Amino acid sequence: MTIKNISFFKTLISFCLISITVLAYFVYSNFYKIQRVKQAELYYSIYHDFFFKTPVNQMLIRDLGDTIPLLKTNGGRFDLYNFDDYLGYFELLKNYMDEGIAPEKSIYDTYSYYIIQAYQNKEIWGYVTDLRKQTNDTTYYKGTETLAKRFMSVNKSEFDSH
Repeated sequence: MTIKNISFFKTLISFCLISITVLAYFVYSNFYKIQRVKQAELYYSIYHDFFFKTPVNQMLIRDLGDTIPLLKTNGGRFDLYNFDDYLGYFELLKNYMDEGIAPEKSIYDTYSYYIIQAYQNKEIWGYVTDLRKQTNDTTYYKGTETLAKRFMSVNKSEFDSH
């Protein structure tokens, strides 16, 4: 082999490596953008379902704000299944946060008021406490509890600095 041939192969290999690197960058860049769009679509879907598509949530949010009885047994208009559905959104958000799908700041900005409100409500959290005792399982709605405690203890400026 001549020096010319070796130089040609070095140039060819360098060109191939650079091409592969550039191609990998573009693939990763587009994949990342697609992933972010999918995350945004999922987050919007949860938002839309929670605030607009689920009438029980709308009524529950309103009644929690009015500080009136919630459970039918106390003169309200809800049953325990409604509490399960409502708290289920917060559990889902906590799971998505843990998986890196939903940023904590977004959850804080959109849902912290409702999460804290549910956690501080005697009827809702009384149900959770009773459920935990009856089943001897303290993990029921642990995600909601964790978020509520975190959001009650955080200063909003902690999220604004990110």
